[in-house]
Amino acid sequence: MKNRISMLWLSSRKRIARNSGVAALILLSLLSARPTVAADALLPMQVLSLDSQISQIERNEGPAAELGIFIGSEPNELRLRKVSLRIDDHEPTIYEYGEAEWNAIATGGLHPALLAPLEPGTHRLRLELFARTLDAGPTDPRAVERLDQAIEIPAGQTLMEITMAQQRFGKSSLGVRQVNGADGSGMWQRAARFWLDADRPYAAARLLTRLQSRGYGSQDGGGLLSESLARLSGQGVSTSIPAASLASFNAAVGGSGDGQNLVALEAIGQQKAKTPADWTMRDHANLLLGYAYLRGGNGPSAIDAFSRVRSPGPYGNAALLGFGWSFLVPESGAPTGTRPMSPAFDGRPVFITAIERRVINKGPDKDRKKALERALVPWTELIGRDPLDIDAQEGALALAWALDQLGTGAQAHTYYERAAKQLELARAQLEEAMAHVGSGRAANAVATGQNDDSSGWRVWLADLPYADDTGYLKYLLADDGFVAVLDQYRSARLLSDELARCEKRLEAVPASEALSSAVQAAMVRAQASEKVSRMAFERRALDLLRARRLQTERYLVEARFAIARHYDSAPPPETELKRGSSSNGDPS
Repeated sequence: MKNRISMLWLSSRKRIARNSGVAALILLSLLSARPTVAADALLPMQVLSLDSQISQIERNEGPAAELGIFIGSEPNELRLRKVSLRIDDHEPTIYEYGEAEWNAIATGGLHPALLAPLEPGTHRLRLELFARTLDAGPTDPRAVERLDQAIEIPAGQTLMEITMAQQRFGKSSLGVRQVNGADGSGMWQRAARFWLDADRPYAAARLLTRLQSRGYGSQDGGGLLSESLARLSGQGVSTSIPAASLASFNAAVGGSGDGQNLVALEAIGQQKAKTPADWTMRDHANLLLGYAYLRGGNGPSAIDAFSRVRSPGPYGNAALLGFGWSFLVPESGAPTGTRPMSPAFDGRPVFITAIERRVINKGPDKDRKKALERALVPWTELIGRDPLDIDAQEGALALAWALDQLGTGAQAHTYYERAAKQLELARAQLEEAMAHVGSGRAANAVATGQNDDSSGWRVWLADLPYADDTGYLKYLLADDGFVAVLDQYRSARLLSDELARCEKRLEAVPASEALSSAVQAAMVRAQASEKVSRMAFERRALDLLRARRLQTERYLVEARFAIARHYDSAPPPETELKRGSSSNGDPS
């Protein structure tokens, strides 16, 4: 083979967990299960202690009664979406549940939607609760339950558990249970469990420390406070994936040979998926399998593995890229080992060298042509996908290269030009991303909403609006080191914001000078911790963006060299590939 595409396989041959979906990226960070180290390990406990002291002053200065309302549902029946609560004519309390919250409720958690000081006596409670069934389609109606009733609140603490249940024929109902504070320890523990399962360890720890200061939960809430503090300091991992599944996956990835146990990965890759986490793990296993088989020269097995990966999906682009290369590996007599092939000394990519040696130079011309034409199909699917995605970039070059190998001449040149434009666009977007990080806007974006008390949707990085200026973040999340510094920064930022709230709360209550000074001293520590972690976050982000820009520029150089070769050589006889009924000019 005369044409060289020196960069085309350099990234692919080392591909292990390339990922273009944020949900899967978060799963990958859970699978790695690496702890992060807080910049100031004692700060969380100090902030929680100060919050508890201020809360006690507020309670002593407020009315003699307190009403707590907890929202739940029957296990695994409904997905709560929104609750609106109003006591008398006060402003309504509204909370929108994200996926983490409705899953936490569906497994038995209780959302502490309201904890309001009230005067003893009769009050009016108005509630609206919205939900969807677990298997609801986009056009299925929501389940809505309303409550409007008078409630008698005695002095002290009164707790109400309001549970939504699914009935026959698409109907639903509300269950209401009212108890006094002394009998409500079970509710509080389920509320702390809710916050933990929703990955809000600070909210869980805050709730439990306030209870301890009031004489409830003196036994550490069944260990929930310790778990909350461990998670808050980065020593615990939040995941809804069963521990056995995580263990089997990690064992498969960390097996013998080249680091992967193919038998174990096959078992995971062919299992039936029931939950989003199951699907992500299955796709990940099949992607690993596909590239392991490619490294071993087993094309048919690679095709089987890649064909089981969802596209579109978090691993779709990487699978489509490998799927195309699988057709260019021998169909029979190939070794089934998993050790990587030796790289070529002339700089050409490993798989192109292997294909040239095993198929293209030795095989009949018709076999070569058939393999190239079959590879065009998955690579064509990558056209028009996100230019920042390395798999889409590589696929654009692979498509043009295959057309060139088929002797299409001008058609191959057209697709090299198209790839060059896509790569130039990616480079410009990466320059903008680096400016976004350098200006501090990225740090503000990833911290947006994590202290929001009205919506669970904005807590998760997966639910950030990945618009043009923040779309690059989902690619940075594939890096475990970035996830570590991101966790550290978000934790420090959360504590700093909580202390700012404490300062505002102190303005409304009589507090000692010592307490005010303690809050101010803690704020100084929190701001210093936030600054250090923010610098680490931005430094890691810039390093990753520079590396992605370098890879993009390498691909761009290859595309431009191919275009130059087209102009420098005499035009060969051309074979135009037709698409049949399609008119957009893309090959098939």
